[in-house]
Amino acid sequence: MLADKKSGQASAQPFIAMINEDAEALQIHALKNLNKMVDYAWHEIADTLPKIESFVENPNFPERSLAASVASKVFYYLEEFDEALRLALESGDLFDLNESSKYVETLINKCIDRYCKLRQELTQSATSAIVID
Repeated sequence: MLADKKSGQASAQPFIAMINEDAEALQIHALKNLNKMVDYAWHEIADTLPKIESFVENPNFPERSLAASVASKVFYYLEEFDEALRLALESGDLFDLNESSKYVETLINKCIDRYCKLRQELTQSATSAIVID
């Protein structure tokens, strides 16, 4: 792995290159490693989001939940919270609600906000229906 001289942290570039390989085993290996480094390499990974999302959408890809987890975290750092939430939910057990992190806390808060908004819309809709009748 190549380390960044300034930060001492590994570069995601070798794993990003593996994402574009045809061999599924290399893609899975890359996703596992990108998942470990997404907190500090999300900006490097961001350009590969379409490819990673294609794994999520492929019903035959064996690590769809891992791909969803990686993509969700990158979208979180890009402040695309709706996409981050959608993919976190698609990542199944890899989205650990008990994890103490800003990522999980933010997405839980987004869920609560969305629920409150939908509930308010439903209440307003019901109230409007009563007034019209």
